[in-house]
Amino acid sequence: MSIIFIILVLTLLFTFIKIRQYQIEVRAARFDKQRADIVNKIAKCISSELAPNQIITIALKDIAQYFPMYRVSYSTISPQGILSVHSCIPTENSPSIEGIEADLTIAPQYLAALKKQKILAIDDVETNSLIAPLKDAMIEGKTRAVLDAPINVKNNVVGLFCLDSASTQHWSASEIEIIKEVTSYIEIAIRQANYVIDIEQMAAKLKKYNHSLEEQVKARTAEIEIAKKKAETLALTDELTQLPNRRAFYQMAECQHSQAVRYCHSYCVMMFDIDNFKSINDTFGHAAGDKVLCSLAGLVRKIIRKSDVIGRIGGEEFAMMLPETEIEEAKDMAERLRAHVEQCQVKFEQQTIRFTLSIGVAQQPDYKQSFDSILAQADTVLYQAKASGRNKVNCTA
Repeated sequence: MSIIFIILVLTLLFTFIKIRQYQIEVRAARFDKQRADIVNKIAKCISSELAPNQIITIALKDIAQYFPMYRVSYSTISPQGILSVHSCIPTENSPSIEGIEADLTIAPQYLAALKKQKILAIDDVETNSLIAPLKDAMIEGKTRAVLDAPINVKNNVVGLFCLDSASTQHWSASEIEIIKEVTSYIEIAIRQANYVIDIEQMAAKLKKYNHSLEEQVKARTAEIEIAKKKAETLALTDELTQLPNRRAFYQMAECQHSQAVRYCHSYCVMMFDIDNFKSINDTFGHAAGDKVLCSLAGLVRKIIRKSDVIGRIGGEEFAMMLPETEIEEAKDMAERLRAHVEQCQVKFEQQTIRFTLSIGVAQQPDYKQSFDSILAQADTVLYQAKASGRNKVNCTA
């Protein structure tokens, strides 16, 4: 009987041990599955490019479901060492600490430990020297044991994932392991988000730089265009009178001549210069002579038509081309100009200067002659006007 009893007892003991091992294996398998579920869920969140705050919220809820006996929270830590609790899931025995701030610099050993270690497990804040300066505030907030998982980004502690208990607690390896894994994924999410932010900032800076460069190019192009137009204007404008110079006059006149020949239109050319201009310079000075030239240019601008071509082609010599104009009409215009000049009085240094014009007018006789030849005819009758007494208008026959 005794042998049978012993065998029975051994059998029961063996069965108990096997059941116990099975239970442990089941719990371990359940733990591994739950941990894998949490980690996979966070990994999917990262893959779907959710914002770090959203991922942290999901992780907090899952950890709270997995460890309903602990208060779960997430805090940020500023470069100045200020801890701010951003999110908290409380328990029945532990109220929410969301919004609470704490200066960790009063516990330098604790802050240094967070920067050095991946996990900081404190079984009893009452007896732990690292957290002694914060002990009273933590106990008042119903924290007696704490499992801290610092979040490091670019070698800086930027956040803290935390489990805490209202009673002393020996943190198990499985609890430490799951918190460690969760914080690793949160670090990845934050790094990814920071990477995206860095890329966006770089893109924004590049866009701003490109825009600035484009604006500089536009501004520089505009400056060059203005300078080019100014140079072109200067190259074609008489600096003193601001009338077209000899080169500009010939370019425009030759163009009008080509149009007249093509469409069989008549035109006249007028040559005129100031009588005794050298005497004005000798008597009153070259500055006075310049003022007389400018006064003449002003009078010419008042009587010419939009279609007329005017230019200063020499010192005191001017030329005008009158498109689609007959000789009588050109002569009338020349007489008006001569009369205006005769009545003109130029004030210079409390002196009054009067001057007159001699004008020669020529008409295009046919469409075979060049513009230069017609201009030469106007020049010839101009000097005939000067030879016959000046202050006259003389026309070709």
